[in-house]
Amino acid sequence: MKSSKGFTIIELVVVMAVFLFIIGAAISIFLSVISSQKKILSEQQFLNQVSYAEEYMSKALRMAEVAPDGNACGIPAGYIYLLVRQSSSSTYTGVKFVNSDGSCQEFSWDKCDSSNPNSSVLCETKNNGIPTTNGIPITSTKDFQITSAIFSVNGKNGTVNTQNYPGSIPLVSCSGYPDQCGTSNADDMQPKVTILLNLAIAGEPTKTIQTTISQRDLNVNHGQRP
Repeated sequence: MKSSKGFTIIELVVVMAVFLFIIGAAISIFLSVISSQKKILSEQQFLNQVSYAEEYMSKALRMAEVAPDGNACGIPAGYIYLLVRQSSSSTYTGVKFVNSDGSCQEFSWDKCDSSNPNSSVLCETKNNGIPTTNGIPITSTKDFQITSAIFSVNGKNGTVNTQNYPGSIPLVSCSGYPDQCGTSNADDMQPKVTILLNLAIAGEPTKTIQTTISQRDLNVNHGQRP
C-alpha cells in the first residue's frame, strides 16, 4: 500500500508567512517610491513658483525710476525705493517705487489671495497713481506658505537706527522716519532691495530664500540732494 504525500500545516504556514512578507515589502517599497515622487514634485513646484516670483519682482525693481516732484504714488521726490507696510516688529513687508512707465508699483507680503483670504502671499499692486488696496497674488498657497517676509533697502530693514550718509537727505534712518524709509539718488551707494522670505512646505523644514536686486541705472548723484 502506497502512502500519499502532501504539505503539512506547518509548511503551509511558513509558505504563507514568506509570501505575505514579500508582498508587504513590495507594498512598502511602492509606497516609498510614491511618497518620494510626491516630495520631488512638491519641491519642483516650490522652486518654480519661487523662481517665477523672484524673476518677476527683480525685473520690475531693476526698472525703478527716481520719483519726480508731485508724483501720485505718495513717494517723496528723489526716492527710488520706499519701504512700506511696517510690521509690529518694526521691519517692513513691502516696497513701493515708480516704474519706468510712470506707474506706481508695490510688492508686499499681504492677504490678497481672493480664493484664500486667510493666507498670506506675495502681492503686486500696480496702477497709474490711483491708490488701491486690491492686490494681485504672484504666489499661491497650494504648495507652500510664506510664513514671513522682510524687505530691506541697502541693508537697512527698519529695525535699527542708522547714521545718515554725509550730505544725503535723511531717508535711511527708518526709526523716526517710519513713512520715509527708503533709498534716494542722494545716497552714497547703488540703490538695492533685499527680499528675505521664510517658506513652509507640508512635512518639510522651513526654507529661507533671500535675493538682492539692484537698480539698473547707475546712481551718479552721490552725496547730492535731488
